[in-house]
Amino acid sequence: MYMCAIAGVIDLPISAQVKSKMLRTMRNRGPDEGGSHLENGCMLLHSRLIIIDPDGGKQPMHVEHNGKKYTMIYNGELYNTDEIRKELVLKGHRFNGHSDTEVVLHADAQW
Repeated sequence: MYMCAIAGVIDLPISAQVKSKMLRTMRNRGPDEGGSHLENGCMLLHSRLIIIDPDGGKQPMHVEHNGKKYTMIYNGELYNTDEIRKELVLKGHRFNGHSDTEVVLHADAQW
């Protein structure tokens, strides 16, 4: 069964070779695309099955809000995406794509 896969490493040294091996094992779940983000001793890994918004749903996803940077990986489905997106737009948020991941990230930054 295909779906997305996520992994994270905190405060452990990870070589490029180990990171590549981790992403390869995750491709069985999310075969379409993979990504990683390393910052302040935290590494996020994501392997994606593309269902919605191929270009705007790439992960790890980043957003800046009120001078702070937020980064996340997400494996889930948000059922009230449109309602939350509309509320966030009214609060001044701008979206680059149509994925529920982007809505979750902006909601986290807002609230």
